[in-house]
Amino acid sequence: MPPDFTSPRVTVRPSLPADTPDVLEFCKHIWGGHDYIPSVWHDWLADPNSRLFTAQYGAHAVGIGNLYRVADGQWWFEGFRVDPAYQDRKIGSHLQSYITAWWLEHGSGTLRLWTNARRVKVHHLSQRLGFLKTGERKAHIASPLWHTADFTAVRAEEIPAALEHVRQAASFQRSGGLLDMGWRLSLPAATCLRDLLAWPDARLLWWRGREGLLSTWEEASPEGRFLWIGLAATSLEKLPELLRDARALAAARYDSVTWNILLDPYLADVLRQTGFQPDEENWNYQFEQNHPIRP
Repeated sequence: MPPDFTSPRVTVRPSLPADTPDVLEFCKHIWGGHDYIPSVWHDWLADPNSRLFTAQYGAHAVGIGNLYRVADGQWWFEGFRVDPAYQDRKIGSHLQSYITAWWLEHGSGTLRLWTNARRVKVHHLSQRLGFLKTGERKAHIASPLWHTADFTAVRAEEIPAALEHVRQAASFQRSGGLLDMGWRLSLPAATCLRDLLAWPDARLLWWRGREGLLSTWEEASPEGRFLWIGLAATSLEKLPELLRDARALAAARYDSVTWNILLDPYLADVLRQTGFQPDEENWNYQFEQNHPIRP
């Protein structure tokens, strides 16, 4: 059979404001209508740290993906979506291949992503594109705990000391050595900690003077307000106490506290001891790729 040159072809290109109606429409059919993309789409279009790409099929935007530069040499691939009406046409393969190639040409350092443990096709595609699976992460949730906890805000001039503390903390290394910047991972850097200080809904806190360091941010939804842990940096022996005090930090304002943590037998036992329970639905595989030329 001769090739059909009249059929639409998949084209991947930088996203445009004109893609908005298509993207918002197909996101209505993802995650039961609770996809977060509509709430961040306009921000991503405007953010200079984002490289937002669209897969176009015929006249319509049918897929998206965002590359976000978290810090120098620290890149994050997020928001990977394909219109459910256009599944099984290899649109996702075109899109992720294009975005990975763009990063190899323009980026540096490390590119990371999370994808749900059940998305086997994305696992295989990522591995074909040169990504290595470097761990599994699962959210662990605890209710607030009412007691007095000793936290003080990190000041801007204390950022170098805070960064050194994080890098040396045994609990931070055991949990993967990466800072969670609100669903974006990065090696710890001074710019990341300064960014946290600037977020209106995030905090960077010393614990018991300088025995530990905790970073948090909040998420709000119609179901309530939730406190998320970005890092918990202290000795392994003191980690259970820090996590109990994190539950106390949540008591006045939040419905729960969550840590999206690398799966590790020791950490799993600590989390059980301190009242955190795993959320089996929020289980992600972590993939990353190091740049072959610009480390």
